[in-house]
Amino acid sequence: MLTKYKSAWLFTGVLIFFIVVFLIGLMLTENLPIFDSLYMTIISILGIGYGDYVPNSNAGKIIAIILIPITLGLSSYLLTYVASILIEGNLSNKWERKKMNNQIDKMENHYIICGYERVGEQVLKEFQNHQYDIVVIDTDENKASRIPEEVPYIIMMLSKTTC
Repeated sequence: MLTKYKSAWLFTGVLIFFIVVFLIGLMLTENLPIFDSLYMTIISILGIGYGDYVPNSNAGKIIAIILIPITLGLSSYLLTYVASILIEGNLSNKWERKKMNNQIDKMENHYIICGYERVGEQVLKEFQNHQYDIVVIDTDENKASRIPEEVPYIIMMLSKTTC
């Protein structure tokens, strides 16, 4: 999982680094307590800017000028990335896969159809007519879209040594 979302983790780490830099910079240049510095950092990064805290010193203004665009860009990227994951359905696909795996784990005395070609499809229809518990196993991920939704399936990636 770490490698799949590597760029998100990297951007999160960089964003946290800049938040800490911004926080410490405001504490030192504006003599603000940590909570007020954190509050000002977050409202600045998210582009809210209520106006109740504004850097008074030139050093504080320079820190804000440099770090606000950087952290605003990073946080916008992360929010967009998370939204795209949700919109594309990666999360819902994982939940569906987990639900299907739980369904398979609970099965007993079920039939396994190996390969979902023309014959496997006919066998599946016949077994469904008899209301048997069925699991379909195939090596081609493209065939998963042809398997009826209510039928649990497993896509196995086989190496040449396992065949």
